[in-house]
Amino acid sequence: MVTNNDVLNFLIQYKPNLSYRTGSRFSYCNTNYVLLALIIEKVTGMPYPQYLSENIFRPLGMQHTFVYTPTDSGRVMMSYKPSGALWDQDIFDHTYGDKNIYSTPRDMMKWDAALYNNRFIRQTLLDSAYQPLSNETPSTHNYGLGWRLLSPPNGKK
Repeated sequence: MVTNNDVLNFLIQYKPNLSYRTGSRFSYCNTNYVLLALIIEKVTGMPYPQYLSENIFRPLGMQHTFVYTPTDSGRVMMSYKPSGALWDQDIFDHTYGDKNIYSTPRDMMKWDAALYNNRFIRQTLLDSAYQPLSNETPSTHNYGLGWRLLSPPNGKK
């Protein structure tokens, strides 16, 4: 199983070429979120799961939300495909930053409410996250700062 540090070491060792000139195209990439988690760990001196717990989940009262790590394997439900078959793990299922936040509907309601009360995220920052930044050509489907956006012609978001 690949870890966040394995991803970083791969990038350092193999120095993959850019897919295109920086700032010229949009392409969603989970690797960027894995790197962001590593940056958070470096800056804060805390493991990413602990940082999110102490700075987001606990302050928002999200008591049943956590970042999955292999030590959590005994306390989570396995995922299933629509067919009912077990969703097999792949070699990247132990990375985090790009996924692996486990939660409940009630905790997700607390997260959603926190986005609108101006105590957790300033409105100006939230507004900037909702700005479509990925639209190389005008489209109704865009990507902001961590959000997939739908911007229909009527101006609603």
